[in-house]
Amino acid sequence: MIKFSLTFRLSLGKRKKNDTDKEVIVKESSRTSAQIPSKQPTEGRTTENLFRRHSDRLIERTRKEGHASCASNYGTAVRSFMKFLGRDDIPVTQISGAMMKRYELWLRDNGISRNTSSCYMRSLRSLYNKVSHATHTRNRNPFDGIFTGNEKTMKRAVGENVISKIAALVLPPDTHLCLSRDLFLFSFYAMGMPFIDVAHLKKSQIKDGVLTYYRQKTGTKVQVRMESCMQDIMDRYGSPSSPYVFPILRDGTTASETTLRYCSALSYHNRLLKKIGCLAGLERPLTTYVARHSWASAAYKDGVNINVIAQALGHTSSETTRTYVRDLDSSQIFQANRKVLKGIKYLPLYKRRDTIKRHYILQAKGTHY
Repeated sequence: MIKFSLTFRLSLGKRKKNDTDKEVIVKESSRTSAQIPSKQPTEGRTTENLFRRHSDRLIERTRKEGHASCASNYGTAVRSFMKFLGRDDIPVTQISGAMMKRYELWLRDNGISRNTSSCYMRSLRSLYNKVSHATHTRNRNPFDGIFTGNEKTMKRAVGENVISKIAALVLPPDTHLCLSRDLFLFSFYAMGMPFIDVAHLKKSQIKDGVLTYYRQKTGTKVQVRMESCMQDIMDRYGSPSSPYVFPILRDGTTASETTLRYCSALSYHNRLLKKIGCLAGLERPLTTYVARHSWASAAYKDGVNINVIAQALGHTSSETTRTYVRDLDSSQIFQANRKVLKGIKYLPLYKRRDTIKRHYILQAKGTHY
């Protein structure tokens, strides 16, 4: 703080005391102050701990590190929060539990589902923790009591008969509609491969009949054996001049351009999938998630172990996988219980009563059996 005061006075003596010079001096002194890290919480220095300014830097860093999906979630949450506030930025010190509760109610009143709200809150919480640490601001835990879990949603999986119906649709070749249908099928055929990984899939990732990719979301390694149905789709869209398997991304573009192109492609792809779902006569909207959930449910119904399914999906925990297969038909649960009970030896109730009665009669006579 001593260095800050001396610098300010020297600058003031060298310059004329007009409004313009004062503004320049204040800016210079702010930069000088910013160079002196404070070990104590900075409660009042709002020019140093603006939430969005620091969040934007974190988002850009996250994107450069290859986590485009996470960066996109961060950006969406911040924009929504700023829209609620009606301003461009806010000091970290002003973010409180009461404010986040009002924001949660505002999301609900604007038709945002509870799970989407939870996604926003988790992103904001992560950014808040990082920004408060970077700015040495006391963490007030404003997300305590805010819903950040996952509420049971409408079943996303469809049966194998629906997948077959989608595959049998006669669509105009060389159209975006046909491409979206084939990308959906490829995702299902490749053990529920996420669309972001399908979009980034390169030819070099396929060797000796095995497709290998690292999930963009978690970095988990997943390997898929190539099947003829997958190869057929790849042959339909492969271009000798592109390193990518599908015509979604372009080679030679910057990371930010690739991210923008992917986000645009994802939005358009989901819109086309809704049309495809209507053509197939589905009551629920078809999305990229449906292919993933459908493969998990089909594998589980066929008796594949939950841990094997988790590995195939690239999940770091089998608990995540359980949310994919939790909506099984009751008949399957009944059949499972019957298999368990089949190994249990028991006497029908009427026979047990006769046995007990006979036991007491013989006991009264002093005999045993």
